[in-house]
Amino acid sequence: MRRVAPAWAILAIGAAACASSPPAATAPAGSPLVVEVDRPPASPSARPAVAPDEPPPEPVTPGSLPRAMRESLRRLVEGQDAADAAIFRRAHEQLAGDDMSGARRSFFELIQKTPSSPLVPYAYLAFGDMFFADAEAGDPTKYALAAQAYAEVLKYPPPVNRAYAYAQHQRGIVARRQGDVQAALSSQRSAISALAQDREAPLRDVILAASRRELALAYADAGAPDKAVAFFEASDVEGAPGLVVALGREYAKRGAAREAIVLYEAALQRAKGSALCEAAASSYRALSATADASLRQVLTRAEAQRQSRCGP
Repeated sequence: MRRVAPAWAILAIGAAACASSPPAATAPAGSPLVVEVDRPPASPSARPAVAPDEPPPEPVTPGSLPRAMRESLRRLVEGQDAADAAIFRRAHEQLAGDDMSGARRSFFELIQKTPSSPLVPYAYLAFGDMFFADAEAGDPTKYALAAQAYAEVLKYPPPVNRAYAYAQHQRGIVARRQGDVQAALSSQRSAISALAQDREAPLRDVILAASRRELALAYADAGAPDKAVAFFEASDVEGAPGLVVALGREYAKRGAAREAIVLYEAALQRAKGSALCEAAASSYRALSATADASLRQVLTRAEAQRQSRCGP
């Protein structure tokens, strides 16, 4: 059966492509931290057609991730003559030439004219990244459209959809920008889970590092430092130690001394290692430098407790 894009998505994206004023974004209220997060919703079947491609040969940094993902996906249609591939190439040529209006019209054309194409999720992804860039540049109303576009991408499951984990990651960033901490945590966990199952995903290592970083940042917004270790272990066994350290550093950066102490004491009760011990010491030193007298006493006791477990 031919896949037809939802009418609301066509209308929302079409309106943006024609430069209509988008609806204002409404930031959802934050929700309490829940360690158990629902798995991503089941996705309808998609027609497999494109093979995974190698990531770009040049070094990729988190800041260049959208561009690198776009280039990786563009390579999927090299040498293909089908109508959807031709439209996709044209859209990317317009993006490369900074013709954003033309690119939006082309991606919209692909969604409308070839709704069964396996390139459709990448068209939605392009819309998501463009709306996200607009929002980051100073138009927060575009976060709502970015979230809608990324949600469409996620209706197409991996491994056919090579951008699934990336879309989860981007959707998580949007959720954090909108103040929905629970959705941010859930999306980053889903991105990490998808990458754990697909070791050949394009830009896997970069997306994994970026998702772990965003997971720690979202958790810092969520609170509950005493539950952080268990949460990270349930989310990402391999990356849990690094996530604890990243969260501790973020607490130190924010001047959240009591949260950092609770986090490190809970972590050191479960396990200790040089990286964790050194991170705790570093965070306590940084926090002590700006703390008042009473808080410095608390940090001094915490450091003594750390040394009893780790050594001087």
